[in-house]
Amino acid sequence: AIVDPSVFLLLTEKEVEKRATGEAGVDIALLKQKTRYRGVEADAPHVKNFWSILESFDSLNRMLYLRFVYGRSRLPAESEFDQQHTISLWTKDGNPDDYLPEAHTCFFAIDLPPYSTEDIMREKLLYAITACRDIDTDDYAIRMNRERAPGIEEEDEDEEGEGGGIQLPCNVQQIAEGSG
Repeated sequence: AIVDPSVFLLLTEKEVEKRATGEAGVDIALLKQKTRYRGVEADAPHVKNFWSILESFDSLNRMLYLRFVYGRSRLPAESEFDQQHTISLWTKDGNPDDYLPEAHTCFFAIDLPPYSTEDIMREKLLYAITACRDIDTDDYAIRMNRERAPGIEEEDEDEEGEGGGIQLPCNVQQIAEGSG
């Protein structure tokens, strides 16, 4: 968008940055206020554990959580917060402790398994936000790069048959790596 230069006379450098990129840091109170719940109650034990864990995270892990669930590293300014964060009912079969949370970045949503303990939730959430940073789960970028530079090959498969140079989606990655 084109901005009228006279606007810059009314705002400080910090105010321009805030309006352009959102708040630095992650305001958990604001995130909580802008969260809706689908199929799960806000006072469910695992949801309470989730908020406790998020509040305990340092600024880097909070930012990584946002990248995981939203595809961005900052929250929008409160006045421009038009898409609610959503915590949804986890609907897989099996033991929730065997799964990672699943993010839907286009919808700013997370399917949060009802882990049996807060420690397990912390471990799974930290793994997800640090290891599952690729939101290109359909390999679109890989295909486009291959089409633009046909001489570039993928890395060879390793002994287990996993693609060495491809970042797998989180739910596939956890199975491939034996963590789920």
